Amino acid sequence: MDGNYQTLSDLELSLSEFGSAHGQFSLSEDAAPGYYQINTPYGLTTFQVAEYRKPEIDLQISAAPDPALTGQTLTTQVSARYFFDAPAGDVPLTWNVVAAPEYFSLPGYAVGVDDYGSMMPFWLLGLNPYGDQISSGTGRTGPDGLLTIEIPTTPAESAKRYIIEVTLNDESGFPVSSRAEVVVHPADFYAGVKPDSWVGRAGEELSFEIKTVDWEQNPAGNRDLVAVFQKVTWVRGEKLNVYGYPDYVAEYAPISSTNFRTGNDGLARVAFTPPDPGSYQISISGGGALTQLTVWVGGPGDIIWPTLPNQKITLTPDQESYQPGDTARVFIPNPLGENVQALVTIERGEVLRHEMLTLSGSGTTLDLALTEEDAPNVYLAVTLIGRNDQAHFDFRQGFANLKVDPSALTLNVTLTPSPERAGPGDEVTYNLRVTDDSGQPVQGEFSLAIVDKSIFSLADPYEANIVEAFYGVQPLGVRTALSLAAYANRLTDSSGGLGGGGGDAIPPAVRENFPDTAYWNAEIVTDANGQAQITLQLPDNLTTWQALARGLTADTRVGEAQFELVSTKDLLVRPVTPRFLIGGDHLKLSGIVHNNTAADLTAEVRLQATGFTLDDPAAATQSVSIPAGGRVTVAWWGTVENVESVDLIFSAESGDLSDATRPVWGDLPVLHYTAPQTFGTAGTLTEGGERLEIISLPRTFDPSSGLLQVELAPSLAAAMIPGLDVLEHYPYECTEQTLSRFLPNLETYQAIQDLGLAAPDLESRLERTLNEGIQRLAARQNDDGGWGWWSTPSFAGHISDPYITAYVLFGLSRAREAGAFVDEGVIQQAIDFLYAGLPAPETLTEPWQLDRLAFEHFALAQAGSGNPSGVGMLYEYRSQLSPWAQAFLALTLETLSSGDPRVRELYSNLESTAIRTATGTHWEGSGAQINLETPAFSTAVVLYALAQYDPASATLPEAVRYLMAARGADGAWASTYETAWAIMGLTKVMQGTGELAGDFGFAAALNGVGLISGSAGGDTKLNPVSASVPVSSLYPADPNALTITREAGPGRLYYTAHLNVLRPVEDVAPLSRGISVERSYETADNRPPTAVSGLPSTVGDAVRVKVSVTLEQAAYYLVIEDYIPAGAEILNTSLKTSQQLTPQYDPRNPFGEGWGWWYFNDPQIYDERIAWSVDYLPAGTYELSYLLILNQPGEYRVLPARAWQFYFPEVQGNSAGEVFKIEE
Repeated sequence: MDGNYQTLSDLELSLSEFGSAHGQFSLSEDAAPGYYQINTPYGLTTFQVAEYRKPEIDLQISAAPDPALTGQTLTTQVSARYFFDAPAGDVPLTWNVVAAPEYFSLPGYAVGVDDYGSMMPFWLLGLNPYGDQISSGTGRTGPDGLLTIEIPTTPAESAKRYIIEVTLNDESGFPVSSRAEVVVHPADFYAGVKPDSWVGRAGEELSFEIKTVDWEQNPAGNRDLVAVFQKVTWVRGEKLNVYGYPDYVAEYAPISSTNFRTGNDGLARVAFTPPDPGSYQISISGGGALTQLTVWVGGPGDIIWPTLPNQKITLTPDQESYQPGDTARVFIPNPLGENVQALVTIERGEVLRHEMLTLSGSGTTLDLALTEEDAPNVYLAVTLIGRNDQAHFDFRQGFANLKVDPSALTLNVTLTPSPERAGPGDEVTYNLRVTDDSGQPVQGEFSLAIVDKSIFSLADPYEANIVEAFYGVQPLGVRTALSLAAYANRLTDSSGGLGGGGGDAIPPAVRENFPDTAYWNAEIVTDANGQAQITLQLPDNLTTWQALARGLTADTRVGEAQFELVSTKDLLVRPVTPRFLIGGDHLKLSGIVHNNTAADLTAEVRLQATGFTLDDPAAATQSVSIPAGGRVTVAWWGTVENVESVDLIFSAESGDLSDATRPVWGDLPVLHYTAPQTFGTAGTLTEGGERLEIISLPRTFDPSSGLLQVELAPSLAAAMIPGLDVLEHYPYECTEQTLSRFLPNLETYQAIQDLGLAAPDLESRLERTLNEGIQRLAARQNDDGGWGWWSTPSFAGHISDPYITAYVLFGLSRAREAGAFVDEGVIQQAIDFLYAGLPAPETLTEPWQLDRLAFEHFALAQAGSGNPSGVGMLYEYRSQLSPWAQAFLALTLETLSSGDPRVRELYSNLESTAIRTATGTHWEGSGAQINLETPAFSTAVVLYALAQYDPASATLPEAVRYLMAARGADGAWASTYETAWAIMGLTKVMQGTGELAGDFGFAAALNGVGLISGSAGGDTKLNPVSASVPVSSLYPADPNALTITREAGPGRLYYTAHLNVLRPVEDVAPLSRGISVERSYETADNRPPTAVSGLPSTVGDAVRVKVSVTLEQAAYYLVIEDYIPAGAEILNTSLKTSQQLTPQYDPRNPFGEGWGWWYFNDPQIYDERIAWSVDYLPAGTYELSYLLILNQPGEYRVLPARAWQFYFPEVQGNSAGEVFKIEE
């Protein structure tokens, strides 16, 4: 299940003889970043999907003492080593320390100072999420990669959590951060205060119990303290704060005070008499400890609220933990007198055993025998039923957690590799040995995962230790209810575990295989000697491989073991490149060469580059001297060519030592981030002959690059294939896109099958998308039976919407009719949802509402649950319906009553209202965005209906021509929804005309030179042919002749030609078509915006990017994307290696980081861009922001930030293009 809570796959897994199961699922390359879930009937686990750069330095931070007392100095140790086990010496770093509030808990008592801030308006906005700045500094690691930092603590009235963040950055330019945390206590003890009642009465004594404890909550007795009782009055300030509200200041009037000392048990009592009604504060202080508590006092006669004991008793075991076979002796107190009935139960998830006792006197001791089955713990629960001091029936309840050593249930697992240190590509054998707690070998089933350790620097492992998961302290999980009193609640004790139980020279080999996981096997079974052996070849990573073996026996004894193996080389080179490039970028590429030997080396370092032109080709090979145990950076400046990707090989050779490698991410994609302007033409040849299309390059600007793309399709089916490709691989996925991914493919495939043709590609696509799409839709259905546009519950797009629900119901009905399995309950719930909100036409005030109602009736009829009377009433409003809604109404009437004369009238009206132009015939409606209405959509739906009613209609070919001309260069229409309906409409035309019987040859020539050719006969009738011609091959000033030739024979030839002329991004001006977009860059501390050229942009700097979007009108389904310079990285704080503590939040400028961002979903962070989306956004101006970390010098082209309405992309805007310079 992905981050939008949609099911990606359902797996049925078989249990092994050991009671385990395993499976695998491949994420799509287009998988959206976010947190994903794996759900089973027994629980779930989560994992994060992100686009990331693995750190190369293992940065570890520790601080002592931990915990600490205020005033002490924290000695912080920094250790930096490369994951291939070499010290990261002489590396500069920065450190930052903040102190966040820490809360000491003493159950039943108030501890710490009063915090009145929460009583103020907008108090949350004033909170600093990182804590208060304490100190910061810079440093540099020693040759051994170590550094010690002394951090003094500052006095504070309450506990603080000191967070120490260290960020270092070696020659690669990629920063790595790590943190340590230390709790700093204000004193060596805490004082807790518990009032006898929270509300008092003026003139009557208020009593308080005081308890002093150490940092572990143990009694800390004999403490001298002072109690001060004072009245609190709130006075309004004269000035307003930054939020437009007055501040209030507390004024205190002392009432009385007393000195006292706690007893050996840390307990004491104090009392005061409040003279008047109001708020009072008791303050307990001494020895550095301070606790404040506010109580409220009413006038005479006011009700006092007692502090109730909740009918609890304390059960006292004689030991902290036990061994199997021990007898636990537990004292049970009896405050209810004589002949008290006691229900004694032993519980863990369920009642394991029980007995009844009769108690008299002050209590009794219960002897309880414990066995291995009680490991790791059981709960002793005692419920007493008797009479209280007022002779009323009452009860008491108590619990004791009895911990039983689970050693007998655990395995001793050892995992040893041979060799214990290796090189990339080497063969390694892991030896696994397993014994029980007595040292005897056991047979069990184990998994082995070997993972690049650097991954765990980005995110913590998600799996728990298997022993803790099975046999850590288990929760109680039992509720006991009594009918004696409404307050007789007994809550589940949820503390504890997770459940379970029981050149001429031969060049060196190029390293290019860099997976995060080197090995995974879940079916390793040890033999009778408790042993197993696994042999594998290591990938090309230079890293530490962390191996984890874990498993169980048939009787559920469990264990695990880890081992770290270093994969390294004596001479190695680390490429330093961006993750992507843009044509025209001028940048520095580097290779950091490490000498891991004890001798100085001289090495030849080379860069072989394809698609990257060096400023100095003679510098492709450089000779460098590398000290023993040291490293040297070799640099090459150059310019990115106008290619699809750049292939780089970095190599170093010194005598017998060598290394050669590609970047970890392989070939670097070159994104042609320029502003395209597309010119297109389309046509149809229905008989033999030729057609001339004149193509002239625009003279408004000098084209530097681009393509002429020509496609010839010998059938409608062939013409639709590119659109189906776009639908399958579209990068975003809401509910509509999930359905649109498979529904048009299903319709097209069925039509082709009906015509007796094979379509293996369509069938294969359908296998990939149909069942998976149905499962996702079923999983996304809301409890009310409807669907929202998106599935994330925290956003409005999750709320069920009748329009999208009707679309899904239609699609699922079509899938069911085609023979796919669709849960009838899912369909019935959708029908019920639509009927529950189906309005009468006379109650609707807007035409778009009537259009939507027509679509809902259509979907219901397609599902077999049509409403004839409702459809009849809607027919009376047909003059107010848009053409597409009239088409749906006609289809509905025909479905409900074949031959209904009203159907003919509707189609006659559609024929007569068609708009006929030089580009073909089309229909337009009201343009209601809420219904995703566009001319192409309206035309597609009318085509869908008309082709079924009258396939011979003379209107159809011209409508087809219009739709074909409306396609984009990628073969799809403006949106996924428009594309889906266009393909379905064209499919119905294809079915009605039977045009797949075509048999003719065809060709295209450009300026008299043959370009492409094909045939409509046989299997080729489903295959379009296409060609791309660079703009540089066209006549720049004269017309270019594109000649389309078709031989005689049955069938139609469809052709399209699109001229994409591109401009350098720095020449792109802002565009505003209903949306205005501006982008600015600032220093990370929110200083005023500056021009890019004036920004102090240096490697290592943090830069805040602000994207301002202004909407002239409210927008539906808006997407905003901003692209970054290739030499920068977006700061993704969900990754542990990212800086977390900067920049600091400024409560005086609460909206300094943006405005209106709360309307949007969480941004999705990719290598090259960041994206936001929102279902509905009112007209106005919004500002979104994020941080960039600059890490590679160069001059980078940056694509304009862009915003557009997803289903109405003509409503769009973009910022200016620019060049971003990063200095060394």
